[in-house]
Formats: sequence, structure tokens, C-alpha cells
Amino acid sequence: MSNLHFDLSFEKDDGSGLPGPPMARIFVKFSSSIKGDPNSYISADCVNPTELDDAVDHLQKELEEIRRRGHRLFATATKGERPI
Repeated sequence: MSNLHFDLSFEKDDGSGLPGPPMARIFVKFSSSIKGDPNSYISADCVNPTELDDAVDHLQKELEEIRRRGHRLFATATKGERPI
């Protein structure tokens, strides 16, 4: 099972004709479900407040890493371009 729940999709004009500026989207990479339950879950079952805090901290760290990676990708993709 993957330890990562989210990931970053980053698209830029690579000469193949993608119109417009670079675009980033965050997507759910991993989730689990329970038969008959319409929800998708992105954490393990938490049975106490400490486990809940750990799960939330883990998800926040993932999102912060995605933010850093996205900023680097935007900086690289737009280097030399004039701001719109």
C-alpha cells in the first residue's frame, strides 16, 4: 500500500501544442472504501486523538511537499516568459 495519498499533476507547453500557461492540479493518489459506504477515505482508521493528529499531520506534510514541488515546476516552466 502506498504511503502517499495525494500527488501533483503538472502540465506545460512542451512543444506538443498544449495551449495556455502551465497548469497544476492535486489529485487523490490513494484512497480506500468500505462496501456500501459512498465515501473514500485517505487515512487509516484512527482510534484515538493521537492517531487522528498523526493522520492529519501526515496529510498536511504531503500537501506542503506538493506546494513546494509545484512552485519549483512553475518557476522552471515560466522562466523567461513574461507575466500575463
